[in-house]
Amino acid sequence: MQGDKAGSEKVKVVIYHESRVVRKGIASLLLQSPDLTVIDLPTQETVPKKDREGRGADVVLLVSELTANLPADKIQNIKYTHPDAKIVVIGVSGTENESLEYIKAGASGYVLPGGYLENLVDTIRTVNRGEVSCPPGILAILFERIASLQSRLEIMHDNELSTLSNREAEILKLITDGMSNKEIATYLNLELQTVKNHVHNILEKLKVRNRREAVACTRKLGLVFGTNKS
Repeated sequence: MQGDKAGSEKVKVVIYHESRVVRKGIASLLLQSPDLTVIDLPTQETVPKKDREGRGADVVLLVSELTANLPADKIQNIKYTHPDAKIVVIGVSGTENESLEYIKAGASGYVLPGGYLENLVDTIRTVNRGEVSCPPGILAILFERIASLQSRLEIMHDNELSTLSNREAEILKLITDGMSNKEIATYLNLELQTVKNHVHNILEKLKVRNRREAVACTRKLGLVFGTNKS
């Protein structure tokens, strides 16, 4: 199968595993694809200067191990030596927790243990294009996690909106309508400093940094004017 870079510059891959035998075995499989090449590193702990500067990897293939350090530590070490490379993980257990931990740590691709060589090669090509790749089952779990997180965030912000007083809710509505503090003060017949104090309280209660974020929060959640406590 022809790769995305077949006939042009090859995708440079580094394989991380403690065993040189394992690295050589995986390398021999990857080199069956004409668009891939493997950079062989003398050790897994240090990367020679010549490899960092002149032969930097496009993709780092990390072979997970049951006894190795945490995913976040592995990914951090790889990003230190290969800051521009994408990271693909070959899982050892294929469990939901393992895959999600590597993805959260910064991996762009995850391949189940016992998968086909074609899947691994396709994943390497995909992440080299700047995309992400993982098995459909893991992708479904990721979508579920994102939806759950979004729901929790909306509930949290909704609770924060409910802490606004009637006056604060009124001023927030006017901010959302595009009014400045001075315009709000004139419209509501309030002192400018009073409006500024209300705006400060609104930002604190909504846990946002500025008026723009307050407006975005309000529009997203659909604040109903005049229903909050006084």
